Amino acid sequence: MSNNRSCVHNENKQYGTCTICSKIKLGIMLKNEYKHLGLTTTVWSYYNKNYQTKEKIIAGMLRRFAKSELYKGKYNLVIFYDNYDNSNDNELKRYKATEL
Repeated sequence: MSNNRSCVHNENKQYGTCTICSKIKLGIMLKNEYKHLGLTTTVWSYYNKNYQTKEKIIAGMLRRFAKSELYKGKYNLVIFYDNYDNSNDNELKRYKATEL
């Protein structure tokens, strides 16, 4: 869990994300009628962006998520979490589908 631009865990090296090294985690709350599709409901930030502020990382993730055709109209809520903070108070931002 460092601010380095590289990762030694090799979890999702092809995607540039890591459940341990990535600074921000995005939780996607799907509408009930789409849960059977098996869409990913957790996305981690690119660990090579860890040097940026949390707000800047969230803005980039939100911009990419809003453009995604895969999730368009299939979610109720997206929640951003601090991936380094393991407490129950690690929620950073929350957006309803109508806000995007």
